[in-house]
Amino acid sequence: MNTAIDTKQTTVGVLDLSIGNTGSIINIIKSVGGKAERIKDHQHIERYNALVLPGVGRFDHGITRLRNLGFEEPLTRAVLKNKTPILGICLGMQLMCNDSEEGSCPGLKWIDASIKKLPREHNGESMIIPHMGWNRIRTDTVQGLFKGLDNARFYFVHSYGLIKPNETLQSATTTYGTTFISGFIKENILAAQFHPEKSHKHGKLFFRNFIDWISDV
Repeated sequence: MNTAIDTKQTTVGVLDLSIGNTGSIINIIKSVGGKAERIKDHQHIERYNALVLPGVGRFDHGITRLRNLGFEEPLTRAVLKNKTPILGICLGMQLMCNDSEEGSCPGLKWIDASIKKLPREHNGESMIIPHMGWNRIRTDTVQGLFKGLDNARFYFVHSYGLIKPNETLQSATTTYGTTFISGFIKENILAAQFHPEKSHKHGKLFFRNFIDWISDV
């Protein structure tokens, strides 16, 4: 069986750890003219021009699942050594950080930040946690991943977030009581706390930007 990818077009490998919306992400990438395939074997990571790390659920379960399936070492090598572009979505974004208040396991430590629980109260106002539903992102970035998306609405489902990183990131922010980082870019590492695969027209533009960005890398 020929397992070679089409080198004439950027091919995105979407990790299938059974903790994310892998099928939905593949479908939306294809809908905006990209090419995407499911990755279930860590030995296949280096075949792809770019990667997506999706995730939903608890931090410890997600990072343990990733490690038990043998993805940590080849994924880290691809991202940090080979500079393969990668997009983390929701829990996938959080797993890129040092750790999380949601659990006790260390994260991938690609981003110098800790994930914190969203406050249940802000300035005397009670906040419903998890933060679930539509909210806007704000960004000063007019090019790249967030091009055309300042003040755009995206779908969120999370109780923890990246409130204050220990390093400077090119980022988008969202306010739900407190203000947290809802997306960022650090060299070849990109991330979104929201679910672009569930966010209709703005989600499609987000993935179109992603495909355009990795095609230029």
